Amino acid sequence: MPTPAHASPAAARTGQTEIRALTGLRIVAAGWVVLVHFGVFLTPYTDQFVFVRAVLGAGWIGVELFFILSGFLLARGYLDECGRRPTPRTVGRFLFNRFARVWPAWALVTVLMGGWLFLVRASGRTADVYTVHPEVSVEAIARQLSMTQMWGMPNMVGASFVAPGWSISAEWTAYLAFPVLAVLLRPLRHLHPVVNLGLAHAAVVPLALIAYRTGPMDVDSSWVLRIACGFLAGVFVALALRDVRPSARTESIGLALSVASIFLLVMLCFWASWRRGGELADYSQVGVLAFPGLIAGLALTTRGPARVLATPALVYGGRISYCLYLTHYLLLDVMCTVLWQDPAQRWVMTPAIALGMPFLLLATLPVSAALHHLVEEPARRALVGLLRPTRRPAARPQVRVAAAGRVSPAVPRARLHAVAAAQVDPSLPQGLRTSVSAAVPSVPSPRRAAPVESQTDCLPAQVAI
Repeated sequence: MPTPAHASPAAARTGQTEIRALTGLRIVAAGWVVLVHFGVFLTPYTDQFVFVRAVLGAGWIGVELFFILSGFLLARGYLDECGRRPTPRTVGRFLFNRFARVWPAWALVTVLMGGWLFLVRASGRTADVYTVHPEVSVEAIARQLSMTQMWGMPNMVGASFVAPGWSISAEWTAYLAFPVLAVLLRPLRHLHPVVNLGLAHAAVVPLALIAYRTGPMDVDSSWVLRIACGFLAGVFVALALRDVRPSARTESIGLALSVASIFLLVMLCFWASWRRGGELADYSQVGVLAFPGLIAGLALTTRGPARVLATPALVYGGRISYCLYLTHYLLLDVMCTVLWQDPAQRWVMTPAIALGMPFLLLATLPVSAALHHLVEEPARRALVGLLRPTRRPAARPQVRVAAAGRVSPAVPRARLHAVAAAQVDPSLPQGLRTSVSAAVPSVPSPRRAAPVESQTDCLPAQVAI
């Protein structure tokens, strides 16, 4: 979260750790989803650790974790901007920034997968081996690239060229609705934090109740309800923490809340696995009850799970997690299409497949990193740069430093305050920089707010299964 200029160093560290911890949380959630998709091929290994199978099997609810995290981060960055003055310029800037974040990598993966499906079907082979895909037509391509392929679809089956792309369409729908939500929910910022945090948990109760009663499978769940409940819960978490200032007390509350939420999540995963038994049902979605508290706890503390998630390796993983989410399924889908053209061989776990699958899983990491560094980030910067006016760099005032440390300005003395306000040339030695700073008088100058890019403009894309 943005840290006020008068905030203490401890507050600044907490704000930085919050963003880092939540970024690290994204790779944990993405990895959870990836392991679900690879799960059937990893049974020779996961069967050796029976106690983790219940947690791994519930990984598809990582979608709700991403949706809640998305609502939280966007509300932290844009709730005031869109809620207080929802002008066309403000709303357009918000939507364009989100488009620049999610669309480039999605467009490339969509075009590649669409081309693959077209070539496979044109050669007379079966493309719907691992999952069902839509027909490759002009209309389908337009819907995929506009991220509207889920509009009017009852469920996610056969909606996207890359199956997890249903959540990209759901996220884009939430982005379009966010300005209206910002106007409607911003007045709730005056409620007590405990009340807003309670509303965040109440927002996901419908998902938990449906899961408790009927145990719907992933593909049978309503995508509209999932994005609505998750995104709304994230906004309420942001409202709850809006005016909370870092202190020893909030640190302790955050640590307790994050640890308790993780315990609750693991317990609910084991309960869902036990209740399922041999039924064709999945009660794992009750675990969403732990997510609002988990995100709030991680945002309040720098200790415990937050410190682990803020480590450089996990933070970097969080930055490439969007690309990991998009590419892992593509690789798995293509592999199954190549190996299982013969219907008699489908879903037969041969020793070769069992041995090679962990290597395919590892290969998703460098592929994801390449997509992030070569496409996602460069394209985002280029698109966002289109909104910024080109400015000619101002000439830096020249300052001549005498041997005795005296300053002889090359500009009129009336403008010395500009030199004092500017950063001294970093190419100078430290001693000279100190003497220059000390010698230049402090002259007050009119305050002028410099345009600052919203922090969420650079936030990683929020994605889900």
